[in-house]
Amino acid sequence: MVWTYNPCQPGRPVYDGTLIFFHIPKAAGSTLYTSLDKMYSPHEIITMGNAVEFSKHDEIKQKAQNIKLVRGHMFFGVHKYVRSPFRYITLLRDPVERVVSFFYFMKNNKGNYLYDVINDNDMSLDVFIDNNIAAESSNLQAWMLSGVDGKPRDKDHFGQWLSDAKANIDKMFTFGLSEEFDLSLELFKKELGLPYIPVYGTVNITVGKPKDIPKSTIEKIKKVNELDIELYEFAKDRFYKKVHELGLS
Repeated sequence: MVWTYNPCQPGRPVYDGTLIFFHIPKAAGSTLYTSLDKMYSPHEIITMGNAVEFSKHDEIKQKAQNIKLVRGHMFFGVHKYVRSPFRYITLLRDPVERVVSFFYFMKNNKGNYLYDVINDNDMSLDVFIDNNIAAESSNLQAWMLSGVDGKPRDKDHFGQWLSDAKANIDKMFTFGLSEEFDLSLELFKKELGLPYIPVYGTVNITVGKPKDIPKSTIEKIKKVNELDIELYEFAKDRFYKKVHELGLS
């Protein structure tokens, strides 16, 4: 693995290539930001504000030689615009936990795009799921990781989504699990040759989330996240095997 020295942290090497931090909403990505951002100068970082911000692609291409970290909510495929070598890095999360966290984050934080919709209608989590209010509540991880940006979200494409997402994870991703955040950082260090990952601060935490979710609600979430559940189990198996291979367990 090739490394270089980071001007912001003298003597602390970082991956000598383009890191693409693929931020899945409510999967501990904002916390990982705090670690990655300390490893690069601001001019070496470009942020994708949302999953369909395609206008950023031209900017990435223009600045490709200087960019070392692309980060944000995006679909798989941004690697086409960056310099090589490159590596995607991401965290996946248990789909039920992610959806519950997403709903209560939207419900309890003013300024986000669903706050008024949820609160003006006194919407429950069940109603939110039953009415498919947001794309983020249904198979989001498989959708984003498959690279099907802008294509229909219908069941005819589900098999291909899942197949593509698994293949992309296997070929181009160094990934961890939100539920194993510290162990994931150790894996990132090993796989990417990062002897140093800065101390992180936990940010963007969901507040107001109940400890117990009714089983009926959990079943509803599972029903509309069948792809994400299979993908998560696939990733979890790969993760623990890699951890064992690297002697981290």
